Amino acid sequence: MKKLFKKGHIGYWLGKKKTPLSKVTRDKIRKTLLGHYVSEETRKKIGEKSKGRIAWNRGRPWPEEMKIKISETNRRKEIVPKWFP
Repeated sequence: MKKLFKKGHIGYWLGKKKTPLSKVTRDKIRKTLLGHYVSEETRKKIGEKSKGRIAWNRGRPWPEEMKIKISETNRRKEIVPKWFP
């Protein structure tokens, strides 16, 4: 299989700054999407298509400080991990 990109290649838009949308534009987009209906058939197709995909952050290591923050927050909220018996 032929590779499309060289190792270390970053996408075209990754380094670009995007100008924020104006309030008027955001309202126009919001109006067009309001009440947008997706049929059950389409939902099933989307679900089937995405089954078995691996998330982009699966297996990515957490920084130690982030682990500590999450742990403290869970302890404060008294959240027990799913794997804990």
